[in-house]
Parts: sequence; structure tokens; C-alpha cells
Amino acid sequence: MNRERLIRTFQELVSIDSPSFGERAMADELTRRLKELGFAVSEDGAGTYYGGTAGNLYAYREGSLPGEPLLFSTHMDTVEPSRGKRAVLHEDGRITSEGKTVLGADCMAGTAAVLEALTELKEEQADCRSLELLFFIGEE
Repeated sequence: MNRERLIRTFQELVSIDSPSFGERAMADELTRRLKELGFAVSEDGAGTYYGGTAGNLYAYREGSLPGEPLLFSTHMDTVEPSRGKRAVLHEDGRITSEGKTVLGADCMAGTAAVLEALTELKEEQADCRSLELLFFIGEE
């Protein structure tokens, strides 16, 4: 695990406005990152159905080891007040919001952890089973 990259990814994800049913920017960023990691990404029509800006994302990457695919799932939205979020890294290692918004750690901490694990797998060219990822809208 690359701690600095993990923290940077978390800070970048937190800075993206993604209120419930306003997840378009987050969906676009995750799609970009996942494609860079070798995943095929598709988006369903849930956003249209619920009046949102994005649908749920499903990503798949074929693995080199036998066995059923591993599934990881997180959500893309953040509770309010969520617009203009910024994660502040303190000298003692704590990460907080600036105080005017939520931090958005739920679920961006999990999303950053998944992305870091996937990046490590790619860098190490590690063998693994096929991977499925689901990032869904409107959890909050």
C-alpha cells in the first residue's frame, strides 16, 4: 500500500461534489480511473429512473486465477452539506473537513481503499481472480 497515494486519492475523491442523485462528476471520475486500471465499465439507467444525474456503475476485469469473481461495492453519494468539501490532512495524521461541510469519509474512504488495492495489483502484476466492482447512487 502506498500511504501517500491513498491519502491523495481520498482527498481528490472527497473534493468532488456528489450529493445524492447528483453523482455525475463522481461517476465520470471513477469511470476514468477504472478504465486506466484495465476495467470495462458500464452504467445503468438508475439515474434517469430516480431523477438523478448518473446511474450505478458496474466494472469488470478478467482475472488470471480460477474461482468466482470477487465483488467490491461502495456508493458514490455524500450526505449534505456536501458541496465544496475539502479534506484537510493535519500534521498528526488526522483528516478532517474544513468545518463548513461534511468530510465525506462515508464512503470515499472505502472507495479510495478499493482504488489503492486495485492500483497495487496492477503495479505488482499480481495474479488474482476476476474482479467485479459496483458503485451505486443514492445510498444516503
